[in-house]
Amino acid sequence: MKQYIILLIVFLTVRFGFTQTYTATLSIDTVKVERLKNGDEITIPVRLKKKSGGLLLGFQFFINFNHSILKWRGTNENPQDGVINFNKSMLYSPSDWVFNDNGNQFVALWNDPKLVGVRVNNDIVLFEIKFIYKGEGNNDYMLPLTWGTTFETEDNKVIKGPTEMYSEKADYYELELINGALIIGN
Repeated sequence: MKQYIILLIVFLTVRFGFTQTYTATLSIDTVKVERLKNGDEITIPVRLKKKSGGLLLGFQFFINFNHSILKWRGTNENPQDGVINFNKSMLYSPSDWVFNDNGNQFVALWNDPKLVGVRVNNDIVLFEIKFIYKGEGNNDYMLPLTWGTTFETEDNKVIKGPTEMYSEKADYYELELINGALIIGN
């Protein structure tokens, strides 16, 4: 009988060690604009729609966009030109945030500097990304803005990454990802 109890404890420990405690839904807003011309700026909100619980300890967001039509306004050295309106629970500090455009995806990394997690509400904007429009004319079309979901490297460099979010329990949130778009029309 003692063996069965020990086996059950080991089984439950392993099972709970590999399960995700919380769920969350992230979205990239769909933004509609009219009559864009080359050089115009567009702001796209990145939103935490809902989460089932827990404190937010950190995340890595990878966002795909068409680099031939949009350019991220910031740089790795000066990201605040391209990212604005940070959530009050996660204000910008260079030691807590990393932003980059690796030529394939926009990347945003954040970790709670206290390593305990922060409380955030549902349906909040985490931050907004600023892009510069490089297209020509006023064509009617839609540019998808999609979450990265796969990991890819080339020549030991990350070219694509998965979007992940971590709780104070140092486990992954099980994510539902809602893609957005930039809709350009007259």
